[in-house]
Amino acid sequence: MNTIIVKNICDTCLTQEDGIKLQNVLKPYFEKQEKVDLDFESMEKYVTLFFNYSIGYFILNYTPELFEKLVSTKNLNVVGTMIYSFSADNAKRIFYENRTKKTNDKITKITKDAINNN
Repeated sequence: MNTIIVKNICDTCLTQEDGIKLQNVLKPYFEKQEKVDLDFESMEKYVTLFFNYSIGYFILNYTPELFEKLVSTKNLNVVGTMIYSFSADNAKRIFYENRTKKTNDKITKITKDAINNN
């Protein structure tokens, strides 16, 4: 398994910019569908914004299932784990809400087209 040492990518886990740095390092792993372990050793403070831009991006733009298959973490402290989970859960909720809305919109369009053609 590949390992990304987060402290080698960004100084903190506190900003959008740091989240995007990690996102850019993760992209090739998703493109190749390779598993990767995020090592948060020496990182002590976290905010949701960081995780939204780093992990949330992949949940929303790929699928929650692929994200969970490819990404694991280690050395994430208790607070970090809570914030990571909160961000991931929110991204999953948005992903499924959007997918449901798209499906409903397609059904509505098909139904309207069928009614208008008769």
